[in-house]
Amino acid sequence: FLRNDIDQGLVGELRDLDTVRAAIDLANTGHLVYGTVHANDAPRTVQRLNELGVSMHSLSAVLTGVLAQRLVPRLCPHCKSPETDPAVHEALIGHPQATPFRSVGCPSCDYTGFRGRIMVYELLHVDAAMRDAIAAGTSHVELARRIPDSERMWARGFRHVIGGDTTLAVLRSHVGGEAG
Repeated sequence: FLRNDIDQGLVGELRDLDTVRAAIDLANTGHLVYGTVHANDAPRTVQRLNELGVSMHSLSAVLTGVLAQRLVPRLCPHCKSPETDPAVHEALIGHPQATPFRSVGCPSCDYTGFRGRIMVYELLHVDAAMRDAIAAGTSHVELARRIPDSERMWARGFRHVIGGDTTLAVLRSHVGGEAG
């Protein structure tokens, strides 16, 4: 498909070395390439691509950013109700403006308590320092430490809990514990 003189390319899923090599070749020729990878978070995407057989040096040369996302159920605005569980309120200590909500269920949400979804994400921006870290083979744990805590997936999701868009239990089940 390079013969079509495209500026951007979308690779549906990067799950084997041949597909990843094709995406890297496309990126090395100046094209912007989008692809999907199954990984738990943005730093682990780098590790996953390396596990598929791509050198960290090659990854550092072509990556400009990695966006990891989870779709989290949104509380139904018609029936959500203030949370009464003391454990949830305890988890929100330090956020006095927060009013946590719980799901209830009504005809509007087919009695599920949720309607629609919210995207919770984190972005691994590959600047010069991150590029050097990737090329040096830095572990996904260390790459994660380089993402500001406020920009990690858990923190972004927690802001949705504080804002009353979802529940703490839903966030824990879809994103994991408080640790990134």
